[in-house]
Amino acid sequence: MPFYFKCATRPEYIIYMGEDKYENEELIKYGWREDIWFHVEGLSSAHVYIRPPEPTEAGVIHLNIDEIPQAVIDECCQLVKKNSIQGSKDKKVDVVYTPWFNLKKTPDMEPGQVAFHKKQDVRYNRNIEKDQPILKQIEKTRVWNGDVKLQLEQQERLKRESAREKKAKANKNRITPLIKRQYGTEQADVVMN
Repeated sequence: MPFYFKCATRPEYIIYMGEDKYENEELIKYGWREDIWFHVEGLSSAHVYIRPPEPTEAGVIHLNIDEIPQAVIDECCQLVKKNSIQGSKDKKVDVVYTPWFNLKKTPDMEPGQVAFHKKQDVRYNRNIEKDQPILKQIEKTRVWNGDVKLQLEQQERLKRESAREKKAKANKNRITPLIKRQYGTEQADVVMN
């Protein structure tokens, strides 16, 4: 089961990591759409993900890849470097990261191996060197959760998202006639969009 960490610099973010390639495969399969995936480029390594707080609004992805605080990126980069057999020995590594929904998995790929749907959604953090103070800080928050049921967590998450979307649609259907009465049909379309 995955190891979970609270981001040391931004505790509202959960960081989780696969222990081996088979666990990484499960993490690929059962990720959440707002998760951000990290990996050492060109080498085997743990898969590390950021999971921001769950959105409260329908249709919202809470974490824009270009708005991730640098300190959070640094923590994830340190985890993938440390948890790469070759990368942990190398002085410097490059780390690749992308939204979970950009991960592409085909049947001919080995367990834990991925490609990307869109290269423009991929980011790199170059020349990562070991930073012991960051590693010590994040290791203090490490929890192994042996009871995690990734598929069940994903299904429950999707149910909550579906409920939020139904509620938003019901609110819109309830409010639209009121706005049309108040502003007229043409102006209501402008107000609602």
